[in-house]
Amino acid sequence: MPKITLSQDLRFANLSADPTCSKCGIIKTVNDFPKKAVDYWCNDCRRDYAKDAYRKKVALMTEAELAVHRAKVNERQNRRRKNFIDVLPASERQAFYKRINAGNKQRRDAVRDDVYAAYGGYRCACCGETERHFLSIDHVNNDGAVHKRDCRLATGEQVYRWIKRNGFPSGFQVLCMNCQWGKRNNGGICPHQVRCNDYPQGE
Repeated sequence: MPKITLSQDLRFANLSADPTCSKCGIIKTVNDFPKKAVDYWCNDCRRDYAKDAYRKKVALMTEAELAVHRAKVNERQNRRRKNFIDVLPASERQAFYKRINAGNKQRRDAVRDDVYAAYGGYRCACCGETERHFLSIDHVNNDGAVHKRDCRLATGEQVYRWIKRNGFPSGFQVLCMNCQWGKRNNGGICPHQVRCNDYPQGE
């Protein structure tokens, strides 16, 4: 009786001979494909497809349905992470937390850098201050409270992600906190743009 070649073995043999993704057409390596699958899409293409499908699914949800969906996803992810962490030795658990925190910080920094770069870089659009710790993203039309309330943005990180997710729209600028407070206490216009030290700007 002839030996039956399993479908996964046949797929692996085909990928070993020609590791070309049938989706993007790029020649990859065998390790760039999932070990078990029925197609010949690489991991990158499968990931992009899944993200696109998820965005389309979420876009069709109502606000209430989206809240329920996110709660279920968070619950499932938290449960999986807890089960994974509970069985780790103490030393490995500390290393895991450190790695997670470092990765989260790196992603936050990358989003913030992209946002600042889109609006002129780390430089105050009013006074030219370049100390990064003094700078923040300002709503040009002084509607920051309304924007954050309508979009449910509670932190600066959420504002950065909203801006990037929406294609860096107009209506934002980089200002230092002095100029931010100057706008707030001067009817929405920084004193630098009106008078500076009791003298008209430029004199």
